[in-house]
Amino acid sequence: MPDALARQLLVHHPLAAARILERYPAEESASMLDGLAGDAAAELLAQMPPQAAAQILQHLPERWRTEVFPRIQAGLAAQIAARMPQPEVDSILQAIPLVHSTSIRNAMRQPPGTAGSIMRTDVLTLGAALSAAEARDLARAGKHALQPVLFVVDGLRHPTGVVDVADLWLAEEATPIAQVARPCPRPVAARMKLGLVLRESTWTTAACLPVIDTDGSLLGVIAQADLLRVALDLRGAAPSGGATLTDAAMAFGELLWSMGAAAIEQAGGDRR
Repeated sequence: MPDALARQLLVHHPLAAARILERYPAEESASMLDGLAGDAAAELLAQMPPQAAAQILQHLPERWRTEVFPRIQAGLAAQIAARMPQPEVDSILQAIPLVHSTSIRNAMRQPPGTAGSIMRTDVLTLGAALSAAEARDLARAGKHALQPVLFVVDGLRHPTGVVDVADLWLAEEATPIAQVARPCPRPVAARMKLGLVLRESTWTTAACLPVIDTDGSLLGVIAQADLLRVALDLRGAAPSGGATLTDAAMAFGELLWSMGAAAIEQAGGDRR
């Protein structure tokens, strides 16, 4: 169990803590994580290389792993699971809620380093013919992850638009979803390399990007926050392969500038 000072570092500075813990034997690092709240532990593991996270998880009790694993984004959880013994992975996936285990299994089937490997599949989609009242009922009844936007799909599950959750709740009950929706961000193929996805400026202004199969049907979405994490990993990596806190801070500043510039450029385009 960590002392009070160590706990403050683990909870409030997960990136710095992760860089420290990954230098120590996995068993010692595991003893620091044991006892942390689920959300804090998941955030800390998400900042580590998947191999280091996998080794630490193997030294923690199963009850702890089944509490924390569903809190890790599905793509990252899949990368960690791929580096653990299969019997342990099967035991974890059988013990966690089905919605999380399905997302993780789907991500594990995708090639690493692709859009599909970090997408979230537990997403709510809406048919264009639904009314705002019907869409709200679906959103209330669903057990999907919280989404800032909902994707509208046609009969073949091709994404055709997005609806902001706030707009959905403010719309008149009889309003068709098609009237509330705005244009859909350009989809990315599930097997598209993440480096190529990051070159598309769309992700800097869209809360989520739709991920499609070869037939154009929606498989899942990539949240902007998850792409930002990937960008930090790629741009903040030191030559030795490990990112320092300074590297990450500089990369984050660079990304904020890029996102702001893209938004200004987009606003200028809209005025024209």
